[in-house]
Amino acid sequence: MVPNLYPALANDGDGGAQPAARSGEAGAFASAGDPLLESRRSGEPDLFSSRPATGTHEVLINAPEHVTAMHELSAEQFAAAVETWRERMRAHAGASYVQLIVNEGGGAGASLEHSHAQLYALDFVPAAVARERERVGAYAERTQGGGLLSEILVEEVRRKDRLVAIDDEAALICPGLRARPSSCA
Repeated sequence: MVPNLYPALANDGDGGAQPAARSGEAGAFASAGDPLLESRRSGEPDLFSSRPATGTHEVLINAPEHVTAMHELSAEQFAAAVETWRERMRAHAGASYVQLIVNEGGGAGASLEHSHAQLYALDFVPAAVARERERVGAYAERTQGGGLLSEILVEEVRRKDRLVAIDDEAALICPGLRARPSSCA
């Protein structure tokens, strides 16, 4: 991990995103940090307010050697990078939302030539993610308990077209893999 020279989030003060106190009630598929639940008017969503996003924005270097892309890593280096990602994600278990991206090359907006990942630990759930959670809940209701993500994963594993790797904790799926085999190399 190196200092982030261009953080996208205001520092939350203690180094780890913590859920903020919110008004409103979070449903089964919403977090207490859901911006759609924010309200100043008797339970109605406050659609026109804004505030700075706070949390943690980390830069994780994928290898000690200078490499510009993940595909330049050995299998052992790749496994070490993924384990580092997992450790840093676990360190932010109190965050309302955690996302990790691999950022490589100027075309992806990277300011570092060295292959790296960025981890965002937010104290709120982005609206698009909250809507996805609602759709997952609606799928479960419509299918009498079916798990949308688990059913997608089962199908991805069965087809093997876009599956890059899988273990007990995670599956790595590359949506563009069929169209461009080198896109996840």
